Amino acid sequence: MLSRNIELGNTLQESLTTSQKTLATSVTQALTAQQDWVQKAIASAKAQQDAERLRVSALWWSEALYSPRLRRSYRELPPAAAAVVMALDLINLTPRLPPASVGYLLAETVGRLPEAGFDRQRPLAEWLDALRGASGVDLSPIGAALCAPPAQGRVSVRDVLTATLRGSVVDATLLKRLPGGADTPMSLPKLAHALFRQEKALILAGGKP
Repeated sequence: MLSRNIELGNTLQESLTTSQKTLATSVTQALTAQQDWVQKAIASAKAQQDAERLRVSALWWSEALYSPRLRRSYRELPPAAAAVVMALDLINLTPRLPPASVGYLLAETVGRLPEAGFDRQRPLAEWLDALRGASGVDLSPIGAALCAPPAQGRVSVRDVLTATLRGSVVDATLLKRLPGGADTPMSLPKLAHALFRQEKALILAGGKP
């Protein structure tokens, strides 16, 4: 009789221990799931806030047409200089990997400037000359803050613009390394968009902003 009672007691103890372990496991899993949900909810809310903040900031910039870098209106600048400064300003106002729509907003904004519409296409070399001869603004400090073009290999629109901003005459050798050449027709909205995308890509690859 005593042995049966002991056996029954052991069985009950094992059952209770198993139930406690099962309950503890269930509670732990529930808490973990709840914690994951809370973290995802926080991340989602932050992403929405960041997206809304970017949208408001970009739209304000587009409507204001004001350069925080130069502290003056883009309308006060020569068209070629305005397009380049706008692209670089927007780079500073946006995250490292902005939505593609930001680049198109830039192009549309540049296109609203006088003599900078999408229909005004000129060879890239002519825009470089216009940028070099821009009056009323010193662009050399802006160029000095950008990474220099690569010494060898292919170069981009961003690279030849950087060389021009630095105040040097872009030599024929550099232009020959540009796919399409310097005679490629281009509008200022397209030029600004190309500079924005290529400078962002360089920053993502580890280049200096």
